[in-house]
Amino acid sequence: MDDVEPYTAITGYTDFLLRVAGHASLAEIVAAVDPCLRVHLSLGTELAASLRPGDPHEEWINTCSGDEFEHFCARLEELLYEIASNSSAVRDSYRYAMQYELYF
Repeated sequence: MDDVEPYTAITGYTDFLLRVAGHASLAEIVAAVDPCLRVHLSLGTELAASLRPGDPHEEWINTCSGDEFEHFCARLEELLYEIASNSSAVRDSYRYAMQYELYF
């Protein structure tokens, strides 16, 4: 594992999330996490339609396409609307997270 170098997008995204988690408001944290979960829900739902038994990603796909995960994502967005102001910090947090999702 010493020879493994993570992709720049991965280290950038995790560094961003750690920085937000340690130094930002709850609204900024939720805004930073929401895009990732929404992308996972979308991908999981799409992949579930053609899931074959024994797929090595079956557990992940089932989790990310399930009703509980969808409910969790919806609740997180409700929380974001409840606690977030229309501040530049919250918008930036969401925008940066979306950019990192795009880099993947």
